[in-house]
Parts: sequence; structure tokens; C-alpha cells
Amino acid sequence: MQAKIFLERIFAPYMDGICSAWGVTPEEALRILIKEEATFDKIAKHNPQALKELLNQTEIKVIVGIASPLGNMSDEWIKKKSDILFEVMMDIRPELARGIADTPGGTEWFYQSLVGLRDILFGKPQLNI
Repeated sequence: MQAKIFLERIFAPYMDGICSAWGVTPEEALRILIKEEATFDKIAKHNPQALKELLNQTEIKVIVGIASPLGNMSDEWIKKKSDILFEVMMDIRPELARGIADTPGGTEWFYQSLVGLRDILFGKPQLNI
């Protein structure tokens, strides 16, 4: 259930916003993001105002509050759960799932995006070595 909420309320609207801004299909947007290794945290770092607006949305605040235990999960846990999220995505947004699966590096990009999203939403400290 949490996977479906996450995909429907955060990931899918995020992708829809990118598609709208760029004037491309979800598949094209994913290919660009994957090729450029543009994960959520990297995009947020370069667009702090957009991130601030996103995090100030009431719906996002509610979702982040409900999902707050995810902030303590390890990268390994996220990697395991990314398979579940991907299966749920196949059910609710198959075009996004196909775009990830069919693009070289797509599954790694998806995992890194989830880790980055956790770090952005829950403020997990990062080491830049």
C-alpha cells in the first residue's frame, strides 16, 4: 500500500511535471534522466526553490509524515524494496516501468533516485568524499 501511495503521490506527479515542462513523453523523459544520471536529489540540489515549493505542499507534508519511518532505512533496504516499487509501478504506470526497464542503467537510476528521494525528504546526512 505504501508503495502505491508513494508512486501515485510523489513519483508519478514528479515525472508528469518533468514531461510537461520538457514537452516530452514519460519514456523520453526517463531516457533523458537516466542518460544524464539526473536523480531526484541531483535535480533538487540544482533547483532549491522548486524543492522548497514541493516540500511546502500540504499533500507532500502529509505523505512525508506518514512515511517518516522510511528516513531511517538503509540503502540496502531501499534496494530490496525498489523491486516491490517497480512491480507496483508495472500495475499503475506501465509506461514508466517499461521506460526504466528498457533503458540501459535504468534500474540503477531508479534505485539511486529512491535513495536520493529518501535523503531529500528525510534529511539523511550525506558524505561527499
